[in-house]
Amino acid sequence: MKLTALRLFKLFVLVGTPLLGGLYAYQFTAQDSESQKVVPFKTFKAPLTKVKSAPAPLGESVEFHPQAPVTLVNFWATWCPPCVEEFPAMVELQRQLKDQGFRVVFISIDDDWAKVEKFLAENVIEIPAEQLFWDPTHEAAAAWGSEKFPESYVVRADGWVVEKIIGQQAWTRPSVVEYFQGLGQRYARSTHPVRDAVASVMSFDWLVNSAHAQAGTVINEKDRRTLETLRKNVETADKNLRGAEAALKTEQRSVTEQESIVKRRAEDVSEANEELSNFEKKLSELRTLKQKYETSLRVENQEKSNVENQIKSSRDELVSLEKQVVNLKDKLAQLQKTLNTRREGVETSQEALTSANSELDSFERKRDGANKVVDNQKREQKKAQDLLRERESSVSKLKSKVAELEKSLSDQKKKLVEAEKIINE
Repeated sequence: MKLTALRLFKLFVLVGTPLLGGLYAYQFTAQDSESQKVVPFKTFKAPLTKVKSAPAPLGESVEFHPQAPVTLVNFWATWCPPCVEEFPAMVELQRQLKDQGFRVVFISIDDDWAKVEKFLAENVIEIPAEQLFWDPTHEAAAAWGSEKFPESYVVRADGWVVEKIIGQQAWTRPSVVEYFQGLGQRYARSTHPVRDAVASVMSFDWLVNSAHAQAGTVINEKDRRTLETLRKNVETADKNLRGAEAALKTEQRSVTEQESIVKRRAEDVSEANEELSNFEKKLSELRTLKQKYETSLRVENQEKSNVENQIKSSRDELVSLEKQVVNLKDKLAQLQKTLNTRREGVETSQEALTSANSELDSFERKRDGANKVVDNQKREQKKAQDLLRERESSVSKLKSKVAELEKSLSDQKKKLVEAEKIINE
């Protein structure tokens, strides 16, 4: 029974030790192979970040610690056009993923906090106080390694920075949203397959205790030394295993992230191919347009030549016209003198006309008075004519009466004569 237990123990150690050594060796193999892969970013632990909080930006600094499963830390400034352009998209990305373990932390590097408040007010953007910080001295940005803005970092809840994103991005693009959704789901789970394997391997203590129980106390010195040697080997293997666990965990994280990156890059390549197809179509159109423009250019050159000839002819005509203008200017000067003389004559005539108009007005007033007198005389003449006609009628009547009286007188004279004759006889 003693021999069987010891052989079982030795067999386990002989099989387990190479396994642990292999895991330990994998750490260095993974490190060597990592240098051969195209890794866009090397992960690091988020540094201690002292910033000023939004509720009291002028007060004491606080320490920022990412706590969400996935946190996007964005260094930005209001004087940075790309930062300002991508800001609404980042706010929209958080709105879409706020219930999926994702949030964005904005750290402004502006020198004046009033500029940040003005920007948020003008664009009607509301950011929770615990997600808005101020780094006026750029100490936090320097600690993270940010020199060009905007720069963003993808951080897990355990403080590991898994990706650095430089420059403006289309944060609401479907592939980007899916990427962060996948990160949130993956980092929300906690699995330790290597640790479970180590726990199973570390069960060698149970085997040792079992061997002692079965062998009693009659373990010879040689077996004891072998046991002590094996115990030291197991302890060394345990340390190696823990190192291999960390290396495997890092490598698995790197592989998973690399797969996500490859997936995103594939989506980007697909989008780029589509854009390339559009560019080729556009290029074909541009080539056709180029030929059209070349033809148009030849026509324009011909027209240009014609216009240049016309310009030359026009310049010659202009020279001739300039000479005519000089002659016309001389003639104009003479005419100006004549005009001045005529103006003086006109002024004199104007004065005479004014005087004549004044006299004419006076004579017109006199004429109007004479017309009134004539009208009165005409009325008086008419009255006199009417009276004359009346007098003439009376005279005619008196003449008739006088004639009658003269005839009667003549008759009376005749009668008187006859009477006298009779008397005288």
